[in-house]
Amino acid sequence: GEVFEERIFAPLGIENMSFVLREDFRPRLAEMHARNADGSLTPMDFELPSPPEVDFGGHGLYGEVGDYLKFIRMWLNEGRSASGEQVLSPQAAAASRDLLRGVVTRGTAKAAEVTGYSVGGKTGTADKPKPGGGYYNSKVVSTFAAMYPTDAPEYVLVVSLDEPSVAAAGGGGRIGEQLGAGIGLDQRIDEGAVGQDALGVDDRAVVAPVGQRGVQLGL
Repeated sequence: GEVFEERIFAPLGIENMSFVLREDFRPRLAEMHARNADGSLTPMDFELPSPPEVDFGGHGLYGEVGDYLKFIRMWLNEGRSASGEQVLSPQAAAASRDLLRGVVTRGTAKAAEVTGYSVGGKTGTADKPKPGGGYYNSKVVSTFAAMYPTDAPEYVLVVSLDEPSVAAAGGGGRIGEQLGAGIGLDQRIDEGAVGQDALGVDDRAVVAPVGQRGVQLGL
């Protein structure tokens, strides 16, 4: 946590991100929910130990969306913060983007390749939690976070599918379909024509602009 604070959070102006669930976080803490068979959501009584035994690099941070976007923008801006401070070397930032491009060209998100775009991203599949605790054995939630074009990123798109088909888990199938639909919608943002009907998905889809460029999709 101290390394993150010194080398990442402070240079980026991130003030509300921590491995510890601070008391000033609690009034704004988002509850975890499980989706029931009828589509409704049930709050779950779930909380990580605080402080954690180990500050993991892959998960466990509490934070705000705005602060997280500062990190994402640094990553896409050749490793520089909004003020121009070099947080990550340009070489490391470029190497990271190349790795994400490889996820689409030769990895788990091949179905997300869109002709004419250099899409890169990361897939993720998590066991779906049960309303009463524990996890389902055969139900998952799949997510694909994408950026494009990878050589000079301008857009970020996140697609999350609740109980996708087996083919879609891990970034295939409908993940690729929704990404393509999202890119089409993304182009229409600047034209002022944003709406759920542009996605061609069911009524549970949530569409929200992220800044001036980018779309977040959730089902």
